[in-house]
Amino acid sequence: MTDTETLAFIRSVLFLTRKHDIEDDLRWLVEENGDIKFYVICSDTFAWGCADAEDITPENLPVFEQVCNECEALDANGADDIDHKFAILYAAQLFAARVRGMRPQGACYKSYPKRMWHLFNACGPERLLNLINPKPIPEI
Repeated sequence: MTDTETLAFIRSVLFLTRKHDIEDDLRWLVEENGDIKFYVICSDTFAWGCADAEDITPENLPVFEQVCNECEALDANGADDIDHKFAILYAAQLFAARVRGMRPQGACYKSYPKRMWHLFNACGPERLLNLINPKPIPEI
């Protein structure tokens, strides 16, 4: 990437996380060559008791933006019911699930607004129950 493209990417990531108030999920590191790598925290999303993160890259930045916009729309269109709010809090997990083509572990679903379950289900096939996915997806 050119310096201009790199700066545009950095600004886009920072703008999206600030606009949607999800800076707490964003991390970055500066490599020895000066490159900046962004990632979002998705610990315990795919495996029971596992620290995890998903890179935000120039290639998957449109997915991150789409997820943020979808979650914002869910929140804006929600009723006063608590289940219809706060989808944006799970944007990092939804982004990671879409990039990986994988549903979260079943134990996570109870923490997500039910209005988001279909979005997570669309990320990949149903998962087998095992040590890293010990609980099924709850029924709506």
